[in-house]
Amino acid sequence: MAKTLTSDKAHTQYRIDGVRVPGVTTITGVLNKPALVRWANKMGLDGVDTAKYVDNRAAMGALAHNMVEAELLAEAVDTSEYSAEAIEAATNAMASFHAWARKHEYDVLGVEQKMTSRKWRVGGTCDIYWVLDGIHTLTDLKTGKGIYPDHKCQAMAYAQIMRENGLRVDRVGILNIPRDEDERFAYEDILPDDEPIYTDIFEHCIAIYNAKKRLGWY
Repeated sequence: MAKTLTSDKAHTQYRIDGVRVPGVTTITGVLNKPALVRWANKMGLDGVDTAKYVDNRAAMGALAHNMVEAELLAEAVDTSEYSAEAIEAATNAMASFHAWARKHEYDVLGVEQKMTSRKWRVGGTCDIYWVLDGIHTLTDLKTGKGIYPDHKCQAMAYAQIMRENGLRVDRVGILNIPRDEDERFAYEDILPDDEPIYTDIFEHCIAIYNAKKRLGWY
């Protein structure tokens, strides 16, 4: 049976004891993203409708996520609801993933694992949990221009949630697979010395989010 994975984590609902809690992507949304501001400004100057552009790219990215994750689960993906352009872009992304994966040995332990943290009272969906080259690794999968600091903050939050739930995570990495020639392939691990720093940033994000919520901003 074909599998259709939902990769829109920003709209995934998480609950602890029946009470809805925010997700990691919602929490990190309080971070400033200067690269996104520059991009939006450039697109506007070029006369591009950013809403339509983002929707199209989101479809490509979602399908690319689905293809990678379904393959790791040895399942198929239903592409019937996607455009030919989205399918082509996702296929390009898969080619990049295959080229990278052939250089590594891995045993998949979990894909799209939805978890919650009682400590932080947040939820998160962890992309790929596997033994990668002999190391228990959490890999956050991205499709876009590259890897940005907020991506590492998100990935570190997912790793800490997994650890809180009793799972072994010895390495945390971000894998960015391009959809077209305007984007670049990249893989980066979070350095062990940087893990507590990104965790600290995330905890400050929680404090800012909760303060804004008390003021009625959400």
